[in-house]
Amino acid sequence: TNALVPNNVSEAAGARQERARFLFNDTTQERVRSLFEQVTSSMPPSVPPNRSVNRSMPNTQTIPTSVTIGSPISNHPQRRGSRTRGNVWSWGITRHCENPDCYLNGTLHRSLYSVSEANNGLSYESCYRLGSKIVADGRGGLWIQEACGGDNPNWPVLHKNRRREVEKYEIPRDAEMVSDGNGGVWAMSSGGYSDVLEIQRFLPNLTQDVATVPRQSMIFYGPGGKVWVHVQRSTEDYQMSIEEPLEEGLTLVGSRSKRFIGTTSNRISFSEGEVDSDGFGNLWFLEENDVMEALVLKRILANGDYEETGFEFPLGGSEVYGCGSSSGVFVFHQSPECDDFEGQLSYISHDERTNQWSSAVVGECPTDTKFASDGNGKLWALMVDDDDECMYWKCNNIGMDPIHEWGLSFASTDLIGG
Repeated sequence: TNALVPNNVSEAAGARQERARFLFNDTTQERVRSLFEQVTSSMPPSVPPNRSVNRSMPNTQTIPTSVTIGSPISNHPQRRGSRTRGNVWSWGITRHCENPDCYLNGTLHRSLYSVSEANNGLSYESCYRLGSKIVADGRGGLWIQEACGGDNPNWPVLHKNRRREVEKYEIPRDAEMVSDGNGGVWAMSSGGYSDVLEIQRFLPNLTQDVATVPRQSMIFYGPGGKVWVHVQRSTEDYQMSIEEPLEEGLTLVGSRSKRFIGTTSNRISFSEGEVDSDGFGNLWFLEENDVMEALVLKRILANGDYEETGFEFPLGGSEVYGCGSSSGVFVFHQSPECDDFEGQLSYISHDERTNQWSSAVVGECPTDTKFASDGNGKLWALMVDDDDECMYWKCNNIGMDPIHEWGLSFASTDLIGG
């Protein structure tokens, strides 16, 4: 096991990260309305049909490329409080939801559904204004920052699960949120500043100001109530005076602790799709190899070490998806076996008995397929097939199965991990 290698961040990596921040903020009201101008014409007026299907998908045969895969995904233990693990959340945009008394009916708004593998497992939950934001809570529920009108700088944050929805906090409206996994929320926002971001932790009856970072910084779900903070500075940032700044690189931040992990290589872009939590507080990431011809799958652990799987993937379009497993991860990537509009989903796992990593092909999917963890070692996928049917699929280490049809616009639908 090796420590992170110190290196300066290249301008190219900085540009990739700026694009990632642009994508991350895709839930702002202006961008959602712009998106809707493109998709409303093709949106059906009806609500999603709650139908299960029993069809098989071609090209889902497992093809081992190394030693046998480790323990079955179904044997991964559920964590404390994980009563709805295995499901996923989905919200799309509609004018007419399943609640006839919804005060938003007749206007474009977000409609939230919970999705499970049961025959009636596509269930309407509630509705929210455009511009609302949503993140997984790490235990099968959600944190939802509900958009409000007017000039209020703070928006209410609701905790939502299958049993209830409760307002918990008020957080700056421009904040990026990450769950702390323990009933609180980490938020990174401008705090009224134009050139820096404030990192705060919101807990019941307590708000903690933890750190100030440059605007290029990013946050990720961490272990034990903590949050990963990746700091990248521009030339202008070095000229600013930031009180007690975090070092450039990766730091594991808690309410009363800041553990610097290391300066990250310029071959890690930290862009959307190339970094994801494993669900246990560690980070999967894709890093360019020494000759910059491929991306290597690795994992940063909370102690600062990292694991190398030895598997490489194409530079363009590869994405890593943690799934709530400590020994397995999914990667969606280009493959010579796929046509120009398809990608291959692979499952990479570690066998503790042999201490080896192995890879298996799960299936082939359209390149615009949307994925989200089920929190219990598997992956949900939403895709449009050759017959223009939009379908939920459940993916495991040996294949994928169709579960439900989806009637709202695919383009405006987001999946949120369970």
